Amino acid sequence: AGNMNKTYDSAIMAIMDIETSLKEIKKKKPADVTMGILLMLFFAFSFTLPSSAITKDNADAEYAKGNYQQAAVDYNELLKSQKSAELYYNLGNCHYRLGNITQSVIAYEKAQRLSPSDRDVRYNLEFVRSKTIDKITPVDEFFFLSWFKSVVNLFGIDGWARVAIGSLVLSLLMWLLFLFGTSVWMRKTGFYAGMVLAVLFVCSNIFAWQQKLNLERHDTAVVTAPTINVKKTPADTGSDAFVIHEGTSVKITDRTMRNWFAIILADGKEGWVKRSQVEVI
Repeated sequence: AGNMNKTYDSAIMAIMDIETSLKEIKKKKPADVTMGILLMLFFAFSFTLPSSAITKDNADAEYAKGNYQQAAVDYNELLKSQKSAELYYNLGNCHYRLGNITQSVIAYEKAQRLSPSDRDVRYNLEFVRSKTIDKITPVDEFFFLSWFKSVVNLFGIDGWARVAIGSLVLSLLMWLLFLFGTSVWMRKTGFYAGMVLAVLFVCSNIFAWQQKLNLERHDTAVVTAPTINVKKTPADTGSDAFVIHEGTSVKITDRTMRNWFAIILADGKEGWVKRSQVEVI
């Protein structure tokens, strides 16, 4: 609000200066008038340009001062040109400070989607989920599936790509040691280490591919309506299956219906909701 008032006052002063200049240049020659107009246009352009230059440092400074509303506006403006987990994380912090739990969940969900290995994002997301109305207990997963997900989420796509490149280079070095080693223990070390690193190279590529699929899937959504009567069928006249509230995260399982999503909760409940009632992550 303070920045808007300053901008408004500066704009009023500029308009008054322009009006005064227009009255003065009416008495001058056409060439002088043209030059005056060009100078005023240049002044107006120069005046408006710096006001739109928002940086992350500006947004962080507003957050540090406790001006969370302005910080949220700045982070949203930055996110229009660059998507990053850090910006979404900071935006989620702003919304939580402002008491906007649903928007905080959405921001943290987007941050986790971009950086699934970030522990701070995961902790804050679980924390704000505990503040929502619906308390959903996830169904128990098969041990191997839970283990696979936890391993995949150790790094992002770039992280697993670096692991793959590093393991490939080391594997080649170990094979060279196996081929040209001057002693038995050196050749054995090169062989077994080369095998392990080759397996790590393959697994790293699989994990990076899985992270890429997760990034492109967009199958998570957050309820934005205060209350939703989840339907058994994709129709307003369908019978109600159960009720969920804003801030609840759901998984989209079917997009074939024009105005509806088929969803499933973490506890296994399934149903249909209108697309306008949720925000896709």
